[in-house]
Amino acid sequence: MNAGEVDVLVVGRGAAGCMASMRLARRGAEVLLIGRDATATALSAGRLDLAGVDNPELPRALRALGLEHGLFQAPRGARRAITNQGTVGRQTLSSVHDWLAKDAGGPTAVVGLQGNPDLDPASVCSALGHRGVAPACRPYRWDLCMPGPLAVGRGPVPDEAREAIDRMADMMEDLGEDTVVLPPLFEGPGHASARSALELASGRKVREAATPLSAPGRRLMACLEDGAARSGVERWCGRELIGLEMEGGEAVRASVRSGLREVHVVPKAVILATGNLVAGGLIAEGDQAVDPLGLFATATADRPGVRSPALRRALSTGLAERGGRAVLRDGTAAGNVFVAGSARAGMSYPLGRGLGQVLADAWTKAELLWEEAI
Repeated sequence: MNAGEVDVLVVGRGAAGCMASMRLARRGAEVLLIGRDATATALSAGRLDLAGVDNPELPRALRALGLEHGLFQAPRGARRAITNQGTVGRQTLSSVHDWLAKDAGGPTAVVGLQGNPDLDPASVCSALGHRGVAPACRPYRWDLCMPGPLAVGRGPVPDEAREAIDRMADMMEDLGEDTVVLPPLFEGPGHASARSALELASGRKVREAATPLSAPGRRLMACLEDGAARSGVERWCGRELIGLEMEGGEAVRASVRSGLREVHVVPKAVILATGNLVAGGLIAEGDQAVDPLGLFATATADRPGVRSPALRRALSTGLAERGGRAVLRDGTAAGNVFVAGSARAGMSYPLGRGLGQVLADAWTKAELLWEEAI
């Protein structure tokens, strides 16, 4: 079955794929975005560090994207953020309820909820005490029968979330600390409003640690997907690229599969934003990480950040590129296939490159494709 022609096929619906799709659609390109399974972005802590990114338009665009989702609305500037492991990391764009190191100067209550694994207050306070970041932290654990985040939309706070807010506000009356750190409580575009409602009801500053594998990453992913949809990007979720037909060094037809159904797309250009070995953009073949399509060469940009040499090499491996374009196995650069984000060698987060750099690279590749291939 042939699904027709598109200007750009973007493969991978994580941060890089969404950003590249948005940029191209807003330029006027007809964009099809495909991807499968959960994204690495959705599993991240949802925080962005733009250090070293020379693109003043990117933070402005991200703040505008995040407005309806309660993201990135705090004053701009580099901040040190505290994680749910008691470590401290840098971020450039902050949200109003992020737990920052500057909040840890005074007495702080760190509250874990029974059945919720996102925050262990005792271990966080101990780790911060050893680092001398927050010696005034005090751990608490409450049983509120609330094991995970509650869904909140853009409208009024739902009854279930309002009841949870009232229960927590009552329990905060017994706390002597002005700042209270809680696990991610709310999910959806109304999460910031719900947190603000809790602050108003309790009279405390309510903060949230950077937490991977939880609501913050899913919030960021929802924000980026919403931005792509509002930009006019056509999105096919649960779809896998299983083949690219090449002629004269250019992709002329893509085979896309969903379950047992296979369709064919004819793109003018392709962006591979599929991630690395961990994210599923590459596969293991013996002790090597290779392109699952069998078309493109891989490269390794060995960077510090992981002690194990074998793991570091695997994470450092990505699709080889030249001038932004994917390199074919015969060593030539594909004319209309571009590589973006952590699909590139050395762009994996554990090696010092985070979502900020991934988004910046996707922005750059989208502009390059528009200028040279459309």
